Amino acid sequence: MKNKETVCAIVVTYNRKKLLIECLDGLMKQTRQLEAIYLIDNCSNDGTAELLLENGYLDKLPPANILEPFEIIIDYDNSQFLGAFDDGIENKEAKIKIYYVRMNENTGGAGGFYEGVKRGYEKGYDWLWLMDDDVEPIYNGLERLFTYTNISESIQPSRIYENGDRAFWSSYIEEDTGYTTSNKDLFINDKNWECVNVGCFEGLFFKAKLTEKVGYPEKKLFFVADDTLYGYRLSKVSNLIYIKDVALTKKIDKRNNEFSNLALYLEFRNRLGYVSRTIAKRKKLYYIRSMVSVLKYITISLYKLEFKKSIICIKGYFHGVKEIWGKEKEYL
Repeated sequence: MKNKETVCAIVVTYNRKKLLIECLDGLMKQTRQLEAIYLIDNCSNDGTAELLLENGYLDKLPPANILEPFEIIIDYDNSQFLGAFDDGIENKEAKIKIYYVRMNENTGGAGGFYEGVKRGYEKGYDWLWLMDDDVEPIYNGLERLFTYTNISESIQPSRIYENGDRAFWSSYIEEDTGYTTSNKDLFINDKNWECVNVGCFEGLFFKAKLTEKVGYPEKKLFFVADDTLYGYRLSKVSNLIYIKDVALTKKIDKRNNEFSNLALYLEFRNRLGYVSRTIAKRKKLYYIRSMVSVLKYITISLYKLEFKKSIICIKGYFHGVKEIWGKEKEYL
């Protein structure tokens, strides 16, 4: 029996070929099958396309030195995975459409999700399921998401690390100041879901028609807080919910890692200088609080003799407030 509503996963990848294969295999094993996958390859140079070809996810390699995004479409034979969870599979069709888009340059996660969401919507799929290449959907993740579609048209599932720890993220943004707060204490009761007003591009699941109201992700952000802003926009046109049910495993644990220079720049440009300022309703309060955050970080950096980081922080914040884009390439 055909699924009544179609689902297209949007996967953005860059130089993580082995993790990408695990992510794609996880999508193929879903008890509620997908109709399609948009795979956005951000100009990987680690042999990603070759490994996709080796594993049957491509039937040919993209040309070298392309000047614009290049798309390859294949009907992937999913029959090898159909027997894994036979009883739960609604759609016994063995073919899943794969759209492989090779970008001509690295556009970051934001640029990749812009491209994938735009193409998925234009192809007419009903639901879009967004994820990075370092997450692997659990076998019944999509089936779990569909149990909440009678509650909301935009759903953020939980993720866990491979050791079983829950992956936390900033789930609510204060509209007065534009500052985000953590979701560590979100499920202190027995409810399986709570309304939130930000999203995460590791599992965000929503009705494609909502893009008619909120547009596509802002590609100029490159990465960092692009999903925060997109989730906020979705929350304004639907009751975006965060569910306790886990749908994905997160493979890379960055909880104890320091920011790279690029990530540091984007944190201050995107999150603090642009997203928080754009959302904040009390601008004076926002500027006071944001300047305190900048000065605090500068003080810590100088104390640690990390002079370069203090300069990156100032430049990032200034560029965000003034909406100066494209400077992230200095830190690639």
